[in-house]
Amino acid sequence: MQCWFARGAVPYFIAVFLSSFVQMGLFILFQRWLSFLFTGASFFWRSMLLQFSLFVPCIFMVAPASFFSCRFPKGRVMAWSSFGMTLTLVAIAVLFGLDIGWVAFGLMLLFGIFLSIHSPAKLGILKELFGDENLAKANAWQSFFAILGMVLVSFLTISINPGEDSLLHYEILPYIFLGMSFLGTISSFFIHGGKIRPSIKMRSPKRNLQATWSVPLIRMSILGLAIFWGIAQMFVVLSQDISGEQLVSVFQGSLIFAAIGIVVGSFIAAKASEQFVEIGLVPVAAVGAAVSMVCLFFVDSIVLTAIFYALLGIFAGANFIVLKTVIQHYSRPDSSGRVLAVANMIQMSVLFLFLGVQSLLLIFTSIEVKDFFLILAVVLTICFALTLRQTPQALLRTVLRFLFAFVFRYRLKIFGGENIPETGPVLLVGSHYSFIDWAVLQMASPRPLKMASNRNKSNAWYQRWLRYSKFLIQIDRRNPEPAMQAIREALMQGEAVVIFPEGEVSKTPHISRFSIDYSFAIKDTEAKILPFYIQGLFGGPYSHAEDSIMFGPASTRIVSVGFGSLIPAQSSEENIRIQLRDLAIDTWETAISYYHTIVPMWLRVMRRRKFKTILIDPKNGRHVSAYKMIRLVLLLSRRLSRITQQESNLGFLLPSSREGVLGFLSILSLGKTSVNLNYTSPADVVMGCIKNAKVKTVVTSENFYEKLCQKNPNFSELKEKVKFFFIDKEENDISKVTHFVVSLFTILSPKFLIEFCFSATKKLSDTAVILFSSGSEGVPKGIMLSHKNLIANTQQIDSVVRLKNNDVMLAELPMFHSFGVTGNILLSLLDGIPMVLCPDPTDIKTMARACAEYKATILFGTPTFLRAFSVNRWVHPMCLDYIRFVGAGAEKLRPEMRESFRMKFGKEIFEVYGCTETAPMATMNSPNVLLDDFLTMEKCSNRESVGLPVPGTRICIADPDTNEFLPIGSEGMVLVGGPQVMKGYLNDEARTASSIVIREGKRWYRTGDKGKIDQDGFLILLDRYSRFAKLGGEMISLGAVEQRINETGILAGMEYLTVSVADLVKGERIVLLFVGDKNPDEVAKALRHSGIPPLMLPGSVFAVEALPKLGSGKWDYTGLKNMANELMQSLKK
Repeated sequence: MQCWFARGAVPYFIAVFLSSFVQMGLFILFQRWLSFLFTGASFFWRSMLLQFSLFVPCIFMVAPASFFSCRFPKGRVMAWSSFGMTLTLVAIAVLFGLDIGWVAFGLMLLFGIFLSIHSPAKLGILKELFGDENLAKANAWQSFFAILGMVLVSFLTISINPGEDSLLHYEILPYIFLGMSFLGTISSFFIHGGKIRPSIKMRSPKRNLQATWSVPLIRMSILGLAIFWGIAQMFVVLSQDISGEQLVSVFQGSLIFAAIGIVVGSFIAAKASEQFVEIGLVPVAAVGAAVSMVCLFFVDSIVLTAIFYALLGIFAGANFIVLKTVIQHYSRPDSSGRVLAVANMIQMSVLFLFLGVQSLLLIFTSIEVKDFFLILAVVLTICFALTLRQTPQALLRTVLRFLFAFVFRYRLKIFGGENIPETGPVLLVGSHYSFIDWAVLQMASPRPLKMASNRNKSNAWYQRWLRYSKFLIQIDRRNPEPAMQAIREALMQGEAVVIFPEGEVSKTPHISRFSIDYSFAIKDTEAKILPFYIQGLFGGPYSHAEDSIMFGPASTRIVSVGFGSLIPAQSSEENIRIQLRDLAIDTWETAISYYHTIVPMWLRVMRRRKFKTILIDPKNGRHVSAYKMIRLVLLLSRRLSRITQQESNLGFLLPSSREGVLGFLSILSLGKTSVNLNYTSPADVVMGCIKNAKVKTVVTSENFYEKLCQKNPNFSELKEKVKFFFIDKEENDISKVTHFVVSLFTILSPKFLIEFCFSATKKLSDTAVILFSSGSEGVPKGIMLSHKNLIANTQQIDSVVRLKNNDVMLAELPMFHSFGVTGNILLSLLDGIPMVLCPDPTDIKTMARACAEYKATILFGTPTFLRAFSVNRWVHPMCLDYIRFVGAGAEKLRPEMRESFRMKFGKEIFEVYGCTETAPMATMNSPNVLLDDFLTMEKCSNRESVGLPVPGTRICIADPDTNEFLPIGSEGMVLVGGPQVMKGYLNDEARTASSIVIREGKRWYRTGDKGKIDQDGFLILLDRYSRFAKLGGEMISLGAVEQRINETGILAGMEYLTVSVADLVKGERIVLLFVGDKNPDEVAKALRHSGIPPLMLPGSVFAVEALPKLGSGKWDYTGLKNMANELMQSLKK
């Protein structure tokens, strides 16, 4: 519908409709008038003369039509030519009224002259009104209104005759057409497009033809349009003869179905040409029309005839739209009028040639009318052969797009296609994620591509065909010189060549290092490099991860292709990989933007899992299957909606439990935001979060809330501030009959009806979850994560971990932690794998037994949590036998901790990195993979680092003061860019503005961490710029700790500061340094009894002579940290 928002669109389409109405109406009027006077051959020749009057001016008026449409604004040319047609209609109407019909008939030539000027301007202005990107759609709408005008006027004149019994006398029709023409003229004067070009001069018809004919693509398009137009007119005449009627009307025989087919075909072509003009439809239309013509020769059934008429209309409509759009696209505004005028001239010449041949064959041979269907089929077959010879890859692309859309059911999304140059040499460079990358790229490119691909046994079946068709250049990695020479020759000939420099189909989702040197192929060729990135195929059935169940490829079937900007041929590998990572962010953003929100995606996965157990409750044995989960969420969300209709944010106070997952989904299914509250924080901190998020209702369970109040009586005060929705109590109140009825509904109802019941879900950009920091600054900061953030990061993690059908997740991380929400809960729900729910992450013994009993295969946790597994003597090493992936994040993983875990369980821990603001994952280590040569390893893990960026993410190192990006290997602030970067901080625009950096059109989150990127792309963390300590995965503000100490008055009048140092148990330790005479042990004891939250208590306290400062007088935090480390070392000694 974008076409309708263009300036001048409405008056343009009104003018098109009215001019079509008038033109077809006049033709029908004079045909009816002739039919009342003549019959047989006399009528036929006079009818041909009528067609000559309308269409011959397009031939001899080519020079003035070209001049007017090129020199003057096309909107004004349309208006004044329409005014001329209106004046002609005045004369025709008057003469008809005076019964001087032959003079009126003669004036049709004058009408045709104005029409020949009007037509090029009408088609030429489309590009100026709607732009290239909407040209095909605009042509489709133009075709629709033209057909609509013809249909309406045919309906209006369906039964007119000169008798008294006629409802509408034909002598009145000229006045109706006059009124319509007058309205069309007025509408045309409101069309704004084009400008006066004084340099344009009148050219002879010969020069106009030569200038147009010199462009091969335009020449072929004009010929194709002319031939199809001529065949279409012959088909109309044939239909007229077969029906036994002398008159032309859309309602004649089955022509109405052909008219409808033209409209349908027009919009099909417009849809297929959204990214670029799909010229592959031309040969498809030709062969389709040929087959339909042959079928029409043999069928006698009215129903079948109508069907084939409709098919012919579809093929004709698609062909007309594509060819017209090609002509307009490759014509400049100052030449489009000339090109279209010449196109009209050739169309009419071919039309008269076809009609003449048809007449001669009917007169001088024994050929019957129906035999012309076979003749036209032969002509169309020849057209198909010629177009196939000229554009074989365009046909391949169209066939592939059809198969992908309707057989394999992929949805292809393309952006950056305009960066592909229309002509000239270009080398497309990108990662190779699947065996069908060649097909996807061919579909995404408006120009033919030649593929340079490594030999691979897995895809030899199609490589042979592609090689014979000269689409493929095979690269032998042992001897690549012949392939490089072939690429070079193709580039020298101005072709577009695709190369996958990684050398093979990737076994990882990362952008790997290049193994093919193509420098010789591109040297001195004037070619440029165009990066591309494909998202959505890795993890699908045609990749090395075909055994995975990634919800992106499996559920959405969306494949996104992004093309970057052209870069010089001399660009280094590192620069190209940087461009690819930037492009990956945009491609992932594009892909995720077509996804549904969390609940609809979860719902579709659950419908596929049916009775498979998803929620495993090892403590109580109350497991939940996929269908049962849908039922419970539906029932609980309906009950929750009764008390929260006017609320947008709902509090969530539950651990990773059966009730926790059901409550979380119930909140999201109502289209509301889940405010996940940290129940380990003090009650006053939780109240601050509730107030900040404007929460009025909290979702929890009665059992959990009672235990929480027993542990911390201050939580009982929450009942006075907010309403409570107890999941367990509400579930118990639901009757068995209701459970049974809803169970049947869940199982038997079609998908659309189930989705309708969850229709309250929001947009991707809306906030799904608000997570809070640990409360170290009084009122914690709330981090708003959208549906897009969470879905994107879940799929990014999924791409690295590659969950399979037999995987089982150990879900022990709390749901107030982003790692728990995304890495445990959403990853399991959106892939549909079972999760073993462990609400108490400190109960190591129970969790270890659950891992063994339920064969858990995926384990995410903090190093502190994993250390507890290692040191607990009640955890047998074989309890984790089924675990295949262990990820550790939220705090630094110490080498000794990694080694102790490996020694006990024989499992490698892969360190990951992120923060709540990135939903949370930014980088991940993962198992290394062996390449196809069985000698080379692709490095996916580096123990000194926190991993490679997850797919669709780019990590940059920037100057902490200026945010300028620094070269590879430099040390600086770690910035994270990607679709998982948060929306912002709750009610804190200033903090959001300081944390989110806009660079190169992308949003980057300033992590506050100091790091560098090595030559392999791994992120190595060095320190932190911001004064925070990370204890057990919780970020603690050192400034807030100092504020709490100040409030106690214990160190009143003394200088003191806190720093963080490495700690084997909790990752980091807070160290308090003060200048004074007090005993450090007494200070530590006083602080423990002061009421400071446990997480904020200094782990060590030291008295020092002086605190180091910089020359500027500011604290020397590096010196402070070194001092603290020395004191800690001396303490150990």
